[in-house]
Amino acid sequence: MRVVDNQGNHVGSVRDFKMGDPEAATTDGQVVPNNGGISELLAPSVPSAKIPDEERDRLLRFGYVEIRRHGILHKSLYVFPDEIDRVEDDTVHLGIGGHERAN
Repeated sequence: MRVVDNQGNHVGSVRDFKMGDPEAATTDGQVVPNNGGISELLAPSVPSAKIPDEERDRLLRFGYVEIRRHGILHKSLYVFPDEIDRVEDDTVHLGIGGHERAN
């Protein structure tokens, strides 16, 4: 799916997503999809993860959408469900700017 920011600018495309459980008090029992994508970044046993532990835990608890940004040097962007404004006509519309998040 195509992803646009709150100004309508093309950010990238959906690479992966995980439904979360915001009622969970911890990440115990949260399962990371083993699809070769985000699992390497979010797995708690990976010491070289680029995502800080606190944010990784929040992504696991609340869920996320991984956006593959366009361009060779761009890394993935992970957005929380509350940062999505709507999904319409095969396009995810973010409620934030495409450059507001650095991850």
